[in-house]
Amino acid sequence: MQPATRQKIKSHKSVGLPGVCSARRSLSLVADWELLAEREPDNPTHWCGLGTAYASAGSHALAVSAFVCATSFCADDYDAQYGLACSLMALGDTHEAVTMLQRLINVDPDNTRALFALGTALTEIGELDAAELAFLQLIVRRSDYAEAHCNIGRIHLLRGDSSCGAALTALEAARRLDPRSVPTLVNIGAVQLRLGRLAPAAAALREALALQPDYYPAFSNLLYCLQNDHTITNDDLYQEHRKFGQQFETSYKSTWPRHSNLADPDRRLRVGYVSGDLRDHPVSFFLEPILATHNKADFHIHLYGNSHQVDHVTERLMRYADAWTPCCGMSDDALFQRIVDDQIDILVDLSGHTAGHRLLVFARKPAPVQVTYIGYGGTTGLTAIDYRITDRWLDPVGVTDSFHSEQLIRLPSGGAVFEGIADAPDVTALPALRGNGVVLACLNAPRKISPPVIALWARILTAQPEATLLLGGTSDAAVKQHLHAQFGAAGIEATRIKFQPWVPMHDYLALHNQIDLALDPFPYNGGTTSCHSLWMGVPFVTLAGNRTMSRVGAGILGSLGLDDWVAQSEDEYVGIVDQKLGDLAALDRLRSTLRARISPSASGRRATLTHELECAYRAMWSKWCHAIATPTYPKTQLEKCAVLESAAKKLTSVAELVAR
Repeated sequence: MQPATRQKIKSHKSVGLPGVCSARRSLSLVADWELLAEREPDNPTHWCGLGTAYASAGSHALAVSAFVCATSFCADDYDAQYGLACSLMALGDTHEAVTMLQRLINVDPDNTRALFALGTALTEIGELDAAELAFLQLIVRRSDYAEAHCNIGRIHLLRGDSSCGAALTALEAARRLDPRSVPTLVNIGAVQLRLGRLAPAAAALREALALQPDYYPAFSNLLYCLQNDHTITNDDLYQEHRKFGQQFETSYKSTWPRHSNLADPDRRLRVGYVSGDLRDHPVSFFLEPILATHNKADFHIHLYGNSHQVDHVTERLMRYADAWTPCCGMSDDALFQRIVDDQIDILVDLSGHTAGHRLLVFARKPAPVQVTYIGYGGTTGLTAIDYRITDRWLDPVGVTDSFHSEQLIRLPSGGAVFEGIADAPDVTALPALRGNGVVLACLNAPRKISPPVIALWARILTAQPEATLLLGGTSDAAVKQHLHAQFGAAGIEATRIKFQPWVPMHDYLALHNQIDLALDPFPYNGGTTSCHSLWMGVPFVTLAGNRTMSRVGAGILGSLGLDDWVAQSEDEYVGIVDQKLGDLAALDRLRSTLRARISPSASGRRATLTHELECAYRAMWSKWCHAIATPTYPKTQLEKCAVLESAAKKLTSVAELVAR
């Protein structure tokens, strides 16, 4: 081992170590192992111990260096190789970790640690079949390995709604082996939510939080679950979100940094977007037009991708950005420091409380201005996030403002733009004109079909005796049985409810050529699914509620001038369906023109939306510059700030709202 290499490791003694009580032992172990490695630099055991200590402290880059030292002295040091693979995985180099772990298992097929790590790594990169095989091989060797059963359940969950039954079976096995396993309870909650069983889902998640109150994924999953609950009041839902903020944000408030970003209101701004969905996902579907249209002369765009999965969409999004940072393996402290070092002016969360979020980084306030947008229809509950981007349809003035910890910024032309799908099948004539009855449909996730939705749709089916209802994403036997029972209790024969399993995108779009009219669920409306429906010529009826997610349908239809499809009551919802089905010729004419209605609107709205968003960013930044201005701040810059704010107010109502 070269002295320079040893000195390099030694010189990084405390880099990246978290300053919390639980890390003090790790700090002590690092010091102890460094001392041993310095005294006996040719002893691989010391380097392996140092690597383990670094990894325990969260310093995975240093751990990699130490493990490499260990393997350089002893190529057969399997503990060092295992530690190296795990640290590489933590740093995001998952494919290399998989290769190393497979080599380890080839030498020692009974290495349960390596099998578990391999299954975990393969899951992270989306190789679900291979991951399941690794966990099954582990269970053959150790049938009582609860975490392996849990991870098989998670793999089934990732495969989609068709695997809910298999997921629940594996998770219940894990729970029997370890009733207090928090990850198992969280995954059980996720499966129950997929099945539309909100009460058991919430119960499992609350049990997980009772066991480990600081396990934020359980809290975020609970909040996402409650968004689907028709029985919770808006105020109670808001208070639950605020509890998240109080629990996970409060301890950081006193240490929020004094940002050193240059407070020049009209300079080029550094905007960072953070998401676990920068891939083939609905979030990217709506983000891409903005990234493609951003004014690069005024905005430097930095993407922080919080996923090990990289696909063709990821690669396309990367080309729009000035900088790309994969951050899935970074600790919250490390990502916080990276964003601070990147001098991001405006940091945008695109996840809310959905999977892959980094809200605990936002809670540390790494950027002067922080925003949430697109990924979650509601508040984050964090006061560290200053604004939420929305529109007048999703969040009418005075309706939802009091249920947000952020200030709402309403883009005048709408909060997002749908641009259609280039290779979609052609739209065909209205199926009902063939005289074979009417096909109503909801292709949304089954979890959105709540008891009030079933009761309302049963009224529609009763009033339309020739109609059938097609439900999408329902190949799971447990889901079918549950829905058949619910509709049966409402007097609807099982033969009138049809189920459509998951199919590839092109086939899913073509399915709309069998549908006459779509029904939007509530209180959690469809989003991307509704846009697809309109693109394929199938309009939908929606019930506008009084919370953000219950107004998504109204927003989509309102932006296209289809307000006559928006109901304000359940009776009006039934009436709209009856009215539209009463004039099939008019319904067919609308069907043939919907795509043409969307296309020209989209091409113009891409530029309009991005301009409005950039005006909002500029006004937010101007407000921050004005707020921190001091007597030493150049007078000319203060004058610039005032002029910019005045101009921004005249540009859009967005700037007027921000400048208040």
